[in-house]
Amino acid sequence: YPSITKVFELNLLSVLGTLVFALLLGYVSAYFPARKISKMDPVESLRYE
Repeated sequence: YPSITKVFELNLLSVLGTLVFALLLGYVSAYFPARKISKMDPVESLRYE
């Protein structure tokens, strides 16, 4: 029977690089909308509730 132990070969650098990229992407995609909302007047945002 064929062996499937070497189907995926991951090294530490590619795993860490992917993790850092995902964290940076999450940070950037959350930072700008939060910054925009933080500069908004609370009464103005509650007006549409």
